[in-house]
Amino acid sequence: MFSRFSRALLQWTGFTSVQSFVLFIGTVGVFALFSMSQATWMRPQAPGGKFWFERTWWLGWGLRWHAWVMIPVGILLPLQFLPRLRARTPALHRWLGRLLILGVSLGNVGGMIATRRSFGGTITAQTSFGTLVVISSFSMFKAWMAIRAGRVDRHRVWMLRAWCYICSVLTLRILMAVFSFAIARVSPDRYKTVSTCAEILHTYETLSCDFTGSLPRILARYPSCAELGEKGGREVFVAVNASLNVMRPEEIFSMLSLVYGVCAFLGLVIHVLGVEIYLEWSRGETERLKEVAKNAEKGTEK
Repeated sequence: MFSRFSRALLQWTGFTSVQSFVLFIGTVGVFALFSMSQATWMRPQAPGGKFWFERTWWLGWGLRWHAWVMIPVGILLPLQFLPRLRARTPALHRWLGRLLILGVSLGNVGGMIATRRSFGGTITAQTSFGTLVVISSFSMFKAWMAIRAGRVDRHRVWMLRAWCYICSVLTLRILMAVFSFAIARVSPDRYKTVSTCAEILHTYETLSCDFTGSLPRILARYPSCAELGEKGGREVFVAVNASLNVMRPEEIFSMLSLVYGVCAFLGLVIHVLGVEIYLEWSRGETERLKEVAKNAEKGTEK
């Protein structure tokens, strides 16, 4: 029964082995589900960061633009990796590929704007996202140049690299959860980040049903925030403990800001190494496509 079902599934999708289909589901399939789950990011909701996205129009639009473009890109991505779609409707594969490359390029612009304040807007956070933008854009450019030259094998290699780099944002979220729980478990109350009084007070005002009642306890933890004017609050900086205390949302945001940069770089390194391992493992497919390109070139010459 299972054998019959697997053969029908492979015939419908175009994959040559169950392993390839499982890999397809476990990578781009999971990434598509992750993209669907990120629909809430069309509205800035992260504690702390929401303060800046609501008060600076270009930051808010940068985040929304990034989400509006990249979420559909992630959802449509599995279609590009279906062998049957590529074989039976190559025109659709080409036009969808152009659309996805355009979407990534536009989404990167919005992401570079939003990263100014996302997860604390640290230099590490901005640098890690900038690195991802540069290497993924370069890979897509190389893939586009390869297919223009008729090198299907090189197109496959560079496209796999590009999308694998982009999918590191999912691994980033997993690593952030792991690092956050590890730090909270092993070194509680050791690490701190810097925030402003205005961000802290806005966080409680947004999330707390009893902000007025909570205010004395907040000011007891951050006595420097006694000046509640918005301008004064923006200019007063305080150290915020990094923890996962659900009663102190500013400390949760501090933890996320603390681990974001290192997790982004580590996730990218994992995907850079992972895609090279996969390309080596699937070298036979690369060689097959190289022969296809050579035969096509000989046919053109004749």
